[in-house]
Amino acid sequence: MVQKLKSASTNQTLRLTFKAFTASFVLYWMRSGGITLWQSTVFIAVFGLFYFRPSLNNVRFVSSALAMLIIPFLSPALYSGAEFLYLASWGASFFMLLGSKNLILVERQKAYRLVHFAIVAGLGTILIERFGLTSEALVFVALLFIFREYYITITKREGELPTLIAALEALVFIELAWISSFLTVDVLVGGAFLTLFALIFHDTTVHRLTGTLSTTLLIRNAALFGVLALVIASLALGPGL
Repeated sequence: MVQKLKSASTNQTLRLTFKAFTASFVLYWMRSGGITLWQSTVFIAVFGLFYFRPSLNNVRFVSSALAMLIIPFLSPALYSGAEFLYLASWGASFFMLLGSKNLILVERQKAYRLVHFAIVAGLGTILIERFGLTSEALVFVALLFIFREYYITITKREGELPTLIAALEALVFIELAWISSFLTVDVLVGGAFLTLFALIFHDTTVHRLTGTLSTTLLIRNAALFGVLALVIASLALGPGL
């Protein structure tokens, strides 16, 4: 019986790996030749087929799935190793998203958190690179839904509160990106700072919603935010020193 369970788990992981690799390969094909209607249709079809089958937790993670589907269309094609790293990161995120959705991975919440913050980083980078009213509106809506999804998934809290918190956080996220646009910071540095903000805000809010927030934790998060913000700032100023 134990051997059968191990075999089933191995088979599921292999199928999951195949899906992530195939989707990444189709994404590479779409981005390398210039995005066309035909290539886009194939990519969307493959993504949808792999995500919606099996039909388990489709609704719960649909916000993250849509973000992962749309981000490659808005991200510029990179060169050589950078593009390979982008595709590998996207494929790993797709693997973890499907593994969390289909209850295959053991550490599902940890995997989901990694996917979530990868999406946040992608949206933050796109927002800074293409800052404007249209991108502000689109990213705000995307963040509202993925933040709400995160709080419901991690805290198991339903109702209006997760939605209100998600809306507030998304609004602050947009305002920080607006400030960054005046500072002419590097796109990746700006995206890293926005992701750091979301990380600290998320952690503090989750502890508040679960009743585990303490003064010690607030001080820890504030100190962590300050130290990492300085690290990011030093990276931004480094070339000019």
